[in-house]
Amino acid sequence: MCRLFGAVSQGPIYYDLFEEFADLAVVGDTPSGHPDERGHQDGWGIAFFENGKLAQHVRGRGAAPSEPRYFGCAWKIARLNIDRKAGVSLVVIAHLRRASTKAPVGEEWSHPFIASKAGRTWAFAHNGGLNDFPVRREPMPTDSQALFEELLRNLDDADRRASRPPRERPLKKLVGRTAIRA
Repeated sequence: MCRLFGAVSQGPIYYDLFEEFADLAVVGDTPSGHPDERGHQDGWGIAFFENGKLAQHVRGRGAAPSEPRYFGCAWKIARLNIDRKAGVSLVVIAHLRRASTKAPVGEEWSHPFIASKAGRTWAFAHNGGLNDFPVRREPMPTDSQALFEELLRNLDDADRRASRPPRERPLKKLVGRTAIRA
């Protein structure tokens, strides 16, 4: 299972948080005695928004601690603490990926995924697996991308804050262990 870090703040988001989060890629809490205790080294990503606008989106393949771009993005976010004016809000989504056994590994499969719809930019990161997901996954080989596409399809363009329920079943029946709550 992957690891997620999220922050919504008008206060500081410290660089140390990103360092400690990156350490999970190597020493991530994986089930002890499990045949695969490899941590979370199948990709990483950070998306951050400043006052609701996407400021940066960086993803990579492999473990975050071995990637200078991860720390460069984290430093940029931490530096905003110094330069930020009162009332400026930040939203940060960071993800460390532990791919499922047969899932592809690569930068393009690393979360968070970004898409624009109805004049708004959306970021999505998923932690867990999906049960009996009733949506055609092609050409997306990962359940996370399929879920993101389904959520985007179900956004109500008339009211961007509202969303229609998925077509076939309630979301909580589609989702296995995940950070999404229906």
